[in-house]
Amino acid sequence: MEKEKIMLEFENKYSKIGDFDYGKDIYEQQAKDRVVFDGENIIAFPDYVDFVSPSFIQGFIAVPIGNVGKENVLEYISFESPRSEVVKQIYNGLRRAM
Repeated sequence: MEKEKIMLEFENKYSKIGDFDYGKDIYEQQAKDRVVFDGENIIAFPDYVDFVSPSFIQGFIAVPIGNVGKENVLEYISFESPRSEVVKQIYNGLRRAM
């Protein structure tokens, strides 16, 4: 099984990341061409990000959900951050999207 780690980068080193459309844009610009649906994808947030809104995560996973379905998306995509509170925010956002 292939494993792909995608380190996200944000303009101006934003510490707070939000907005559904921004999530979709970041997926399109930074992840779309690298996500593999026959393996594991680790989406990594940089350490300067200290808040990720549920709407950003919902936008980010909109395309993958369209490809594999809500019930399967977490089989292919996981999230990490050096900040444990950011990881909690991300997975809370995912629960809202599911």
